[in-house]
Amino acid sequence: MATKKKAARKKATTRRTARRPRDPYLRLTVDTLMALDDAIALLRGRLMVATGDERRTINAELPELEADRAKVNARFLAYVSGRLAVQPPTDADLRKVAGLVKNLDQMIADATVASTVLDVATKILKLYSKTVQ
Repeated sequence: MATKKKAARKKATTRRTARRPRDPYLRLTVDTLMALDDAIALLRGRLMVATGDERRTINAELPELEADRAKVNARFLAYVSGRLAVQPPTDADLRKVAGLVKNLDQMIADATVASTVLDVATKILKLYSKTVQ
């Protein structure tokens, strides 16, 4: 079991550090999109085994999280096409997101409950939203 966790953590870390953009906004956006993808995948997996309140929470929050991911992607496309002005994220914000992404990776490896995953995803979205004017 520990080997699977290490492999999942290594895969997520390798994917995140493979080709990081130099532009701080792009780096924040890529980290946000990948974290949301991971959170959505984890929640879909949890839905299969969740019962009661956790299942209701996932069913209520998953569509909203997917919509937020679509908004981030649309803003990303607008930015790269020159149609969106952003305020670059601070180094502190980038470090916070990186820390939250590591937390999310650990949660995925540990198959954490949905409410905790949603909390981390919400924090990442709040930090991301500070950049959009």
